[in-house]
Amino acid sequence: MLYDKEEYSKIQKRPELFWREESVFRVRALMRENGLEEGNYVLLAPSSVWETKRMPASKFRILGERLAKESGKKVVLIGSKADMDLCEEVGAGYGINFAGKTNLPELSFLVSKAALMISNDSSPIHFASAFNIPTLAVFGATIPDFGYTPLADSFFISEIRGLYCRPCGIHGGRICPEGHFRCMMEQDTDTMFEVAVRLKRGNVK
Repeated sequence: MLYDKEEYSKIQKRPELFWREESVFRVRALMRENGLEEGNYVLLAPSSVWETKRMPASKFRILGERLAKESGKKVVLIGSKADMDLCEEVGAGYGINFAGKTNLPELSFLVSKAALMISNDSSPIHFASAFNIPTLAVFGATIPDFGYTPLADSFFISEIRGLYCRPCGIHGGRICPEGHFRCMMEQDTDTMFEVAVRLKRGNVK
């Protein structure tokens, strides 16, 4: 189920992130090399330290490929060096793989120029919040009630409500303790796409 920020009405201060001029220079060069301009790309962050917080790569691929074909935006995959293979699996043939190509300040600048962030319940959500970037957050083993929700003006959270086993831990875990992983296997990429193409700054409806 998808629902919006109005269900989380408590006012919270957004994080603040900063970068050095050399970080800006390097990322602008990467952007030019890949035809990226402010607002013309979507960021996909398919990883997480905790396996049960990751939507399956196959679902991220379906969503990302459709966005690349139908949204008019480029799709950029982000993550650490350890996520390079995962991002290649998700984005091969349509996406731009930046996994391992930026440090955290550089990633901050890249995020600040994006049109949209799509991420599991992981740190990219908070990078997007810092710059008020529209965000589609995917929650599986964890729940937004833990307080780790996006803080951008415009965001949606995709989660499977009503599962007897959620949450199974504050940080998720390595494997689904029930063995079915329904919280991620039942995520609906069609609905995510419909939401993603209309999420804009200041637009939460």
